[in-house]
Amino acid sequence: MDLQPSSTIKTYSYPNGEIQRVQSVSLPDWTSLDFAKPLPNPGAFRQLCELYENFIVPRAPYLFGTVAFFSLPEDMDMPFPMETKYGTVANKLEAASIALRSYMHNSRFSPDEKGRAFIEELEKRGLFKMIKGKRPFHGRILPVSGDMGLLSPLAGSSSLVANSSFFTMDMFDLGSPYDIIGRPIGLWVKDGVCTNPPLFEREALLVRKDGSVKIERPKLSDLSLEIGGKEYIPGKNCSLYERPHIRKAPGKGYSAAIAGNKVIASVKDFRMIIPSAGFILKTKEYIPPGTEVIYHGFEDVIFGIQVGNSIVRDGVPTKEFISYFSNIRNPFKLPIPPSLYPLDFEKARAPRMALGCGKDQRPVILWAEGPGKFDDLSIKGEFSCGASLSEMTDICQDLGLVNAINLDGGGSAQMIINGKRSLLISDRHIEDNSEYERSIPIGLMAK
Repeated sequence: MDLQPSSTIKTYSYPNGEIQRVQSVSLPDWTSLDFAKPLPNPGAFRQLCELYENFIVPRAPYLFGTVAFFSLPEDMDMPFPMETKYGTVANKLEAASIALRSYMHNSRFSPDEKGRAFIEELEKRGLFKMIKGKRPFHGRILPVSGDMGLLSPLAGSSSLVANSSFFTMDMFDLGSPYDIIGRPIGLWVKDGVCTNPPLFEREALLVRKDGSVKIERPKLSDLSLEIGGKEYIPGKNCSLYERPHIRKAPGKGYSAAIAGNKVIASVKDFRMIIPSAGFILKTKEYIPPGTEVIYHGFEDVIFGIQVGNSIVRDGVPTKEFISYFSNIRNPFKLPIPPSLYPLDFEKARAPRMALGCGKDQRPVILWAEGPGKFDDLSIKGEFSCGASLSEMTDICQDLGLVNAINLDGGGSAQMIINGKRSLLISDRHIEDNSEYERSIPIGLMAK
């Protein structure tokens, strides 16, 4: 069996002169596909701020008041306590974010002496940036994870690297004090080990040991959790609370906020706001922040990922939203889950990525190239126009996929095959329209 990925590029031409380039990559089997931790990118914070300053805020200035981004290097002292009014948190970044939130009064940011010294040190390191929109009386503190990085440096040791999961990135994704930019969202399973739990009952692609590939909607409540050596079974000795069903967990008793495979905050007798990239576990005992969480229920799954929406299920094209997403037309409405979509299935075009299989059940990854942020799309036929979700169903069917889900697209969309990127990233510098790779927390790879 050929162990190298097989890559082809197809150009679709539309009657109005627009074109769409799509790269499709076939892998030998699902065991060759794994999750990849990107390498650190020292410029990640600056690039994120540039994206907001040059594109996101100017595109919708009245959605934004004063937005303050910051990140916290590991070697820097943090003068704020880990015990906060929202509970005890596990990480310094969340503790600093909660402290800085107290300085934001509507759109006015007024730190005290301790806060000013902290911010001045961050500014010296290039890790604090304020961006102002036109929305009055609305300010936000946005902590940025230092765990995001670049996939391209992995290309030398992998035959394929590609973008994969959604992660919290938009201001509207940060719906609780425990949220940070750069936290992955949704299920990851590799060889029966679940590293990130299923959330929001979104669709997931699951490959089981019997060789079957299915699009399913796994529920968090169907799992058991092992924390500190004790098993927690929802409905028996614990209760789980997640979006979009509720925004805050009940207050009485012990509560633990969980994201990924860690307890990120704990508190007693307090109504915790549910993290956008996690959930709340209520028990009869206190669980210390930082405790590892082990999920049981996917032992027969050799590979699983939850992003969504589905594209094709058992040969039937998906023609509407099935998974829960935020409505970009009303982004301040809660308790909707994160990941903004325009909610126009037919017309909203963007760079897209997909993962699925044909009748032979072998994995196929697609990258539908999109236009750059500042490309002139009136010059038809020069740049890819980007694909709508409906158009992605047509593309997947044309390429013979019988099961497929959308991966994270937009500016994060890319694939590198044998060290080469064949299509264009849509994130471009405003000065010369040159590409720059967006930092992400997790990707896919094949060796």
